[in-house]
Amino acid sequence: MKIFKKLSLTSLLIIIGLQPIFSQNKIDSSDRVNKYFGVEIGPKLNLKTSPDTLAGSGFGIMLDYSWQVGGLNGKKCRTYISIPLGYSFMVDNKNHEKGSVLNYGWAITHELSKDSNNVPFIGYGILLNQYRFDGIKGSIFGHQSRFELGINHYLSSKFVIYGKLNYSYLRFPSLYDSKSKSMHQMEIKFGARILF
Repeated sequence: MKIFKKLSLTSLLIIIGLQPIFSQNKIDSSDRVNKYFGVEIGPKLNLKTSPDTLAGSGFGIMLDYSWQVGGLNGKKCRTYISIPLGYSFMVDNKNHEKGSVLNYGWAITHELSKDSNNVPFIGYGILLNQYRFDGIKGSIFGHQSRFELGINHYLSSKFVIYGKLNYSYLRFPSLYDSKSKSMHQMEIKFGARILF
């Protein structure tokens, strides 16, 4: 009998909890969540590294999958949350070592105006990194804080090209080492996004 009462109470709570979902009116098409797929490329420069044997300038590419989470009704500026996945290679430091970085994480972008073909934006993100050197087994694992400023040019409601300037601070902790490796990095990126 106790089991029957528990099952009945649980079923009742589930039905009450699900009722608002089933009783909702049809969502207006203007509230549709826009999704974007983007790709960006551009050069990067390590302004300061510690130790200074980390590879310097280079080139990178990043893929980006985004959801619009703000400005859905058109009354406010648009905001996006995205999952970036990037790869870059670096050369040209004083020891002529070659390195590569795989990074992925989360990013948020805020557009600063609306109802225009040219829309400035700011963004920030937290990414994880795997840094590798040619000829050395294994990789350094760390994190990256990224800040960006740029402009979106809307060719249509479904296609956007953009340019931006990124600043990143990267850290690579080391076991049994009191000081972690760090890097200050600037990137110039050009890209395109497609709405679907």
